[in-house]
Amino acid sequence: GHERISQSILGLSAGTRHRSRLDGSVFVCPRRSNCRSRWLAILKSGATYVPLDLSDPPLRRAEMIRVSGTTTVIGQRLQREAVANVPVQLLDIEAALGFAGEAAPAAAPALQADAIACTVIISGSDDASRQVGITHRNLTNLIFSVAKRPGVDDRDVVVAASPITMGRASLEIFLPLLTGARLVIAQDKELASGRALLQLLQRSGATLMYGASHTWSALLEAQWIGYPALKMLCSATDLSPRLIER
Repeated sequence: GHERISQSILGLSAGTRHRSRLDGSVFVCPRRSNCRSRWLAILKSGATYVPLDLSDPPLRRAEMIRVSGTTTVIGQRLQREAVANVPVQLLDIEAALGFAGEAAPAAAPALQADAIACTVIISGSDDASRQVGITHRNLTNLIFSVAKRPGVDDRDVVVAASPITMGRASLEIFLPLLTGARLVIAQDKELASGRALLQLLQRSGATLMYGASHTWSALLEAQWIGYPALKMLCSATDLSPRLIER
């Protein structure tokens, strides 16, 4: 679980004697269902997480690691090739879980509100990669603002449908964990078509989902007629007048 992974990160930090070497951790997430524990572990250890998607081209992954100043990648032994040509250390999850079970618990650091919780890499108008830091304060304010309006509590079902490399993914993961709502993580096969995603919404009884414009368009193309219980979140920049009308 996230406790063991967090202990391994803390142990690695203590072993290096240089806290800053873990200020830019990255986690590799081949399966979306694995994301929660690694996110929680990195945050609890005081490091910053930078989500890395194995489906990205090798040059894109290397650029994300370089721009973010990452020093540690959290993954599995089989994922070593994904960062083979990048100067980072790999914290193997399987080995870490075994180590954490034997080692004495390390004290987690006191987290500062203005410390960076997440770094998202974006491309500017000139195609150059830039990093955007999301602080613990930013993330907390966003989560509890959405919990207040449109409102989320323990009766809700939140479907996480965003790529893990998007900043909104952190909202989708932590919003239900902090409000008591049920979290349903959409898998790749359920995001492959509007019909598959529609079936997931119906099957799970979803009451909130954050989707890009193409997500809502795909649902409409699948003959989705909507239902009042679903709270629909979307970035304003993604919405076209035609999509709003539909």
